[in-house]
Parts: sequence; C-alpha cells; structure tokens
Amino acid sequence: MTNPNFNYKNIDSKLCTFGKIDSPGTKFVDRIKIKLSEIYVAPIKSDNSVRSKGKNVMHIQRLEQSFKQGIDYSQMPPTVRIKSRNENGEITKYELVTGNHRFEALRNLGFDEWIFDVYEIPFGSSYGYEDAIRTFQLKENNFAPNLASTEDDVVNVIVRLIEHKSKLVLPEEQSIADYVNEVCTYMHGQTKSKIVRDVIRKLKNTGCAVAQDVVTYTATDVNDFISKTTEYVVSGNYDHNLEMNGWSVLEGYEYEMLMNAIKKFGESGNESYFTLHTKSPTEKYGVNERREKMVQTFESLESSLLKVFAFYEKNGKFPWRIEGFLPQDVKNGESEYIPF
Repeated sequence: MTNPNFNYKNIDSKLCTFGKIDSPGTKFVDRIKIKLSEIYVAPIKSDNSVRSKGKNVMHIQRLEQSFKQGIDYSQMPPTVRIKSRNENGEITKYELVTGNHRFEALRNLGFDEWIFDVYEIPFGSSYGYEDAIRTFQLKENNFAPNLASTEDDVVNVIVRLIEHKSKLVLPEEQSIADYVNEVCTYMHGQTKSKIVRDVIRKLKNTGCAVAQDVVTYTATDVNDFISKTTEYVVSGNYDHNLEMNGWSVLEGYEYEMLMNAIKKFGESGNESYFTLHTKSPTEKYGVNERREKMVQTFESLESSLLKVFAFYEKNGKFPWRIEGFLPQDVKNGESEYIPF
C-alpha cells in the first residue's frame, strides 16, 4: 500500500540523522540529492565481491514496499563516489559504492532521484582501492536497511584483500580475526570464528602461508590432514592395517564419539581408535591442558561404563528405562503423557 502523502521529490538531505561511516581509506564529502541517471552502477557479480551471490530479489521487493511509504531519515543513505564515466554515450558523474538493492528498488518504483552520501578515496592514501572500497562495503552492510553480508561474502572479500597485498588484513590468524571483528559487528562470535577458519583454509588451498600460533581443525581439515600425512582413518571408517574403526574427536564431542564407537562395536564387533583435537586455547586453558581434559573425559566415561556393566550383571537390567512419550499427535487427540 502506498502512502498518498509521500512525494519523493520533497525529500530533504538535511533531515537525515544517520552519522558517517569511519572506514580506512575513505572520506565523507557530502550528503545530497542525486539523479539516478547520473550514477553508474557496475554489474554486481563482476565488481562487487561483497555480494558473492548477486542480488537478492526478495530484499529488493521488501525495499520497494518500504520506499512506497516514505523515507526513513534515521537510516544510512546509499553511497557513491565522484567518478565520471562514458558508457555507450551515456555520461555519468558518480559511481555507486553501496546500495545496489536500494538503487534497483528506487528505479523499479520510477523514482528518478534520491538522497546519497558522497565519499571519496583521498589521493595519496596509504590504503589501496581494494582495502578502502571492500572494507567500506562490509562496514556499510552492518546498518539497516542494508542486506547483511553472508559468511561467504566476508570470506571472499578477506581472501581477495590478502591476495591484493592488503594493509588492513594480513595472512595471519590474529589479523584476520581482528578484521572480522571490526567489519562484522552484527555477527555471532561462533560465526566470526567460522569465517576465520574458512579464510585460512581457502588461503592455504591457494598456496598462501598463514601464520598461526595454534592450528584448529574442522572436519574437512581433519580428513585432509589424516589422509595426506598418515595411514590412519576417521569418520568411523575401517582401518585394514589395524583392523579397527577410526574416529576423529573434537573437544566437546567425546560423549557422541564414544557412543558411535559403542554402536559400531555392536554392529560389527570392531574395536575403535580415536584421534583427538582441541578447540582454540584460552588464557585459562592452553592446548596441553585441553588435551589432558579430553583424556580425562574419556577415562570418566569408561569408568561410568564399567559401573553400568556391574549394575547389569547384578540386576539383569540397565540403570535406565523408557518411561513414556510426550503427546504430539493432535490429529488423533493426544493431549496427555503417554506411558510406555
């Protein structure tokens, strides 16, 4: 539904309350109304590594509905930089830096002008184009109504920056983590950690050495390392040399992997062996302390199993039972606890 009282021709840049983005290598110039026809928009897939999957049509449609109601002066305007261009006889004065989705939504609505923030990359800046523009784009995606960068977007940008000899992020684990924390303030800590791991893996796959004080492994990393450097196996596969099933165990998954080994023994009679690896160390627990705790966890579980066997031998039953089910089948009238 359109707001009949809204006329985009009457929007006033002086009413915008959003501040400015502080990003290395860029400088705020002005906040003004600009004709869309004066702005060159580069193809999103070829010139914007921050959007690795291209435009999001649903997001564009949501923006269209929002713009029909009016302008939210508290939100950040799309941004441009002054860069003249002649494309097939069409002369433009500006180049769009951020706001591809908003620009298309405005154009779809037939709006021919909007408020834009003008930024520049100062001549003689110590940061190159890639550092300045890509970092600015990632930071801009922190703010509504922008579509937040995905994990893949961030990974691609960081890898690209390092490949371009970035001065903002170096091929070092701590530098990568610091950069992610700086540009992705909206992301959960676990997501940030995954991005760091994915960047390191992607860089290593291209032959780029990454400085790390402590290496951590994903399931894929474990499989690669074990298969390339040892004769062991993981993932419950059968080791024909040792005639046992091999498993990799990440700290915190001891219970799950021991149960897998028990299940495998019940199915095949095969014994198992474990290859352990810890999570990142902390100030309280280093790698060796974490390794010791993992071994202690297995010993504690084994001790518990012995008590279970003793209980069964004495009582002819396990020290647990199934008591019942919760009501779930609404169609058949279930509403009360169902005894087993």
